[in-house]
Amino acid sequence: MKTLISITLTTAIYSSAIFAECVPPRTEVAWPDDYVDFGAYHRVHPSGDYLLVSNVEGLGRSTVVILDLKDRNPDGTPKVIATPFANEAYPDSNWDLISSPYGSSTPPMDFYSFKDILKNKAALVAAGQENKARPVIAPVYRDESFGQYYQSIAELPGSTPKDKKICTLLYSRSSEKCYDFKLDDDGKLAKVNGQEKNPAETQAAPLCGQSQSWSGPVLSKDGSYVSTRGDGTTTIYPVTRKADKTATCGQAIVLPGVGSKVSFSYPNSAPKAVTYYTVGPYKDMSERRGVKIHNLETNVSFWLSSKTEITESYPNFTADGRIVYTDTKAKKIITIDPNQIDEEGNVKADRSSCIQVNGTKASPAPVTTPKAKSV
Repeated sequence: MKTLISITLTTAIYSSAIFAECVPPRTEVAWPDDYVDFGAYHRVHPSGDYLLVSNVEGLGRSTVVILDLKDRNPDGTPKVIATPFANEAYPDSNWDLISSPYGSSTPPMDFYSFKDILKNKAALVAAGQENKARPVIAPVYRDESFGQYYQSIAELPGSTPKDKKICTLLYSRSSEKCYDFKLDDDGKLAKVNGQEKNPAETQAAPLCGQSQSWSGPVLSKDGSYVSTRGDGTTTIYPVTRKADKTATCGQAIVLPGVGSKVSFSYPNSAPKAVTYYTVGPYKDMSERRGVKIHNLETNVSFWLSSKTEITESYPNFTADGRIVYTDTKAKKIITIDPNQIDEEGNVKADRSSCIQVNGTKASPAPVTTPKAKSV
């Protein structure tokens, strides 16, 4: 019988959580040796098993790859899955469909089935490792009238694996376009917007009637929030969607001193939170490049990455509330449970023996005992 313990986060990001014995608070996986840099824009599968990485520099065969964090090479590094994606690919919240803009600022926008990627995984891994030709994987849908890099996707409430209600928001035009995708059991497209062939084009429209472009807008996973960034400030707006597919934005939540894109927690998470990469002072006022989390309900934030880490990638949530990011300095992929991290980015002392490195439990890391923090 497993022993259950209850941990209350002193920083009040999450009120409490229950953990099975030795659920790792922190897992470290080394980068594959053949890759120099994984770029800044990462997307994590809801299970935490896959990491989509954009702007890869290294072997030069793909600008976007997927790392299989559960399927490892003999040295413990993840298998690398080459993909047909271009630029900044972006999956829906369940990874059923992955959007891929064709060009930097022009249409089309392709939508691929993740099931197609997994069915061709062996050939795609070989393409990434042995410089073999990738199998041809066609998108399930191509929108010839809409597209731009750095897009984001929301999967609206009421969606199912076969009935996807998707909205895509472009980077610089703040234009949103929504689709109704009907998929079959194999993830193939059956209908778009109610039609089997030549689907009726829906028109893109500025989100919330925004007349000027936002900088780097990002939709939350269910479209209930949108974030935008300015000079040293990130602003988050609640979004109310109406039956006629128009949307209004509510009172702004301002994160001063951030100025970064954010990643939203999953809709069923409690509380609702965002995580982001930022540059800022540590308690001793030394500069720090790392990852923070912000509770949208209490307006409290704290560091997640430790002081010794350097990260320049955008972190992402898993469905169960863990956060995945990369330590650029150490060339590691880090997965952490924020409930088991103190406000200084250290693993709580009573959880340090559960740390895993390349899937193997490591020796306890030096930690500090967290002090209660009033909020």
